[in-house]
Amino acid sequence: MGIEYTVQDQVRLDAIQSFSDEYKDLYDTWKSLDGKAQASATIAGIFLAAAFAIAKDIPAAFLPFQRILLAISIGLLVVTVCFCLVGLLVRRIYAPPIGENTKGLVEDLLPSLSPSKKGARLSRFIKDRFDLWDVANSDLKQKCSRKAIWVSIAQGTLLAAIAAATAVTIIAVVN
Repeated sequence: MGIEYTVQDQVRLDAIQSFSDEYKDLYDTWKSLDGKAQASATIAGIFLAAAFAIAKDIPAAFLPFQRILLAISIGLLVVTVCFCLVGLLVRRIYAPPIGENTKGLVEDLLPSLSPSKKGARLSRFIKDRFDLWDVANSDLKQKCSRKAIWVSIAQGTLLAAIAAATAVTIIAVVN
């Protein structure tokens, strides 16, 4: 005899599948943000090396404002790397209720599955999993949003640094 689910149970089971799919998407977003932070830090590092090379042997023809622009560019590049590192910080996230994390729920459920309590216990099990997925996804969404803010700020400072470095280079070439 198969398991008979209530309508509420079936709706929650469908939602659990939806939560699982959403978690996978959020995790992909998390990895994508890490990739963007790493790429931004790499680009900033390349520009920083070039800026330090210029700063090491500043041409005598550099005007004071060119020196200031170069210093601003270097400062922004260092800030960019720092923001990227903050974006890449290891963060604790609430673990999704899969695999080992579901083991405790299952171990609590199985011994108490008497025929008289089976329906109520299964419904509670499904509700608990639903609630755990909700918490896990909410937590990951919040952490992804914070990570995205840091990466966005890093990319903004990187653009400003590149603009300043480009201005210094163009002015040097024109002079």
